[in-house]
Amino acid sequence: MMAAEMSKRQTMTMLMSWAFVLGLFLLALSGILWNAARLGPTIDQGELDLQNVYAPILWNLGFFLLIAGVFGYAVMVKNVDPLGRLLLWIVAFILVLLLFTSPSLFFTQP
Repeated sequence: MMAAEMSKRQTMTMLMSWAFVLGLFLLALSGILWNAARLGPTIDQGELDLQNVYAPILWNLGFFLLIAGVFGYAVMVKNVDPLGRLLLWIVAFILVLLLFTSPSLFFTQP
């Protein structure tokens, strides 16, 4: 394998790792923002903005990065066992299915 191709593969693997980690962080941050708006006994407009605007935006961005990271690993990683790559594709498919159902489950008022 040529050095330039190896360097490209290492760079893409690093980018996929950062996308995966940042996606998980943004998902956690959206949950924190969603619940932080419910801490007080009364809810003002700023807390409603946190809950109804910023939390879903961070959720969608985090899910996009998470799916991009998993799909990137499934496509770019060539030295993994074929069963491991199949597992990555299955996880990515489940994440896409979860993406369709989760906003209606998580971002609704009780």
